[in-house]
Amino acid sequence: MIISPAPENNFHLLSFSRPLTDEVWVIKNLKAKSAGQINFSGKFDDEAEGAHKIKIFFAIVAGDKQFRQAEISQETEMVRSKFLLTLKSATTNITPGDEADYVLIYKNGEKFPLENVKITANIDSPFAPDKKISWDKLSTPALSKIKAGQEGEIKFNLKIKSKIEQTSAEQKNFTLSISPETTYQLPKPENLSGFSAGDKLIQKINTALNLQATARYYTDEGDQLGIGPLPPVIGAPTKYWIFFKIENLYNDVKNISITANLSRNVSWTGKISTTADQGVIYNQNNGQLSWGVGSVGAPAAFLPDIGAAFEVELLPTADQSGRLANLIENIQISGLDEFTGQKITKKIPAITTALDFDQDIKTDGRDR
Repeated sequence: MIISPAPENNFHLLSFSRPLTDEVWVIKNLKAKSAGQINFSGKFDDEAEGAHKIKIFFAIVAGDKQFRQAEISQETEMVRSKFLLTLKSATTNITPGDEADYVLIYKNGEKFPLENVKITANIDSPFAPDKKISWDKLSTPALSKIKAGQEGEIKFNLKIKSKIEQTSAEQKNFTLSISPETTYQLPKPENLSGFSAGDKLIQKINTALNLQATARYYTDEGDQLGIGPLPPVIGAPTKYWIFFKIENLYNDVKNISITANLSRNVSWTGKISTTADQGVIYNQNNGQLSWGVGSVGAPAAFLPDIGAAFEVELLPTADQSGRLANLIENIQISGLDEFTGQKITKKIPAITTALDFDQDIKTDGRDR
């Protein structure tokens, strides 16, 4: 048997004492003359004050069909709550891995005190660490009794997940929404429970725009790319290939620009390769590399790789003996998030002669 509010009620369940299965209560193996109880609260689409009727139907399920057995209805008088909830945040967008700060402001606009107040923030996002956060008189003593006209605030923060799993190309343009609500006890003799909900706060999630930058002397298959002594020798040139690979996870990005500088004792050979229309450009006047890509879609796992490669030459001097030498530095990627409208900028550590991605290299990359 299943039990459910009738769809024509325009009534939405918010809390209930028995778990739901596909928006209904399922009662299995109902014995003759047995009884039970389900407590629930909810919200009508029509928030006008006055009489509202809710219907509950009981049905037997056979295969994919339902056969209604009984129906009960109850008329209730709805009075608009004057307990106000306002949720605020200083930021419109959220960056994965950051902490998001919030202030929840409450005010008892009734002409009488309210007791046993419980405030809940319902959170909806794959980036959220929790589905809900609640405060009651045990965690927040001020909620045990709120006088008429009294107001207060609750500050809290969320540690946003730095990365989530995406299983299809359609999973992008994420948001985080928080819906505040409260329950409370009206004073005697009514001794009734009240409910109030504040406006939903919706924030957009910025994309994660990353750049993988590596130096290679050999390919993954062991083919030689570089030329010259390895490890580098003072006074002798060694050529390396630098590889860029763009990874964009959550939203489409446009106006992508990558810049870097050649390090000391490193020169540009002019050899380049790229998957994009525009190649890497070298400015001899300031030693800066630049690569404009235009637009990159998301999520990266379901799209072709976007990358570039170019050759540089290191001619180490005596003061670099026994040390790793930088090949390129001041590496930065930036672009405009098309979903959130925010400019995304990320700095990348300098690339050295360590050759971390050349697995078969039996050298620490330090100049000899």
